[in-house]
Amino acid sequence: MRKGMTLITTLLMLTFITMAATMLWNSSKDDMLISGNARRATVAKHAAASGINHFVSLQITYDSLREMSEGRQEFVIIPRQRIPESQMFYQVKVSFCCSEGGGDLPEQVFKVVSDGQYGRDNKILGVHTMSATIETRPLHEASGVVLAPVPQRD
Repeated sequence: MRKGMTLITTLLMLTFITMAATMLWNSSKDDMLISGNARRATVAKHAAASGINHFVSLQITYDSLREMSEGRQEFVIIPRQRIPESQMFYQVKVSFCCSEGGGDLPEQVFKVVSDGQYGRDNKILGVHTMSATIETRPLHEASGVVLAPVPQRD
C-alpha cells in the first residue's frame, strides 16, 4: 500500500511541476513576442523621425514645394530611402491639405508626412507614420528661410 501511494504522489508532483513549467515557458514566450513587437514599432518610429529630419535639413521653401507639386495637393518629396547599415526605411510626402476644418492649409504652411518602416528580407515588420505641420517664412532678404514647426493639438 505504501509503495503504491508513493508512486501516485510522485506522479502527481511530476504532473504539477510539468504544468507549472509549461505555463512559465508560455508566459515568457508571450512576453518575448510582445517586447519584440514594441521594439519593431519603436524602430519604425525612429525611421519616420529620420524622414522628417531629412526633409527639414533640405530647407525647401513653400514656394519651391508648390512649384514641385505641379498643382497636386500631395506628392512624394523623398522616395523610399534606406537608412545606412540598418533595416529601417522612410518615405516622405508633402501635403497642402488639410486643416482641422478640412480646407486647405494657410499660405506658407504645409504638412510633411513620413512613413517609417522596419523590415527584414523584403518583409515589413513594423510601420509608423509621423507628421509635422511646417511654416516657412523669410527672415529677411539675406538670410534665406526658416522652417518653423506649427504647434499642434493632439
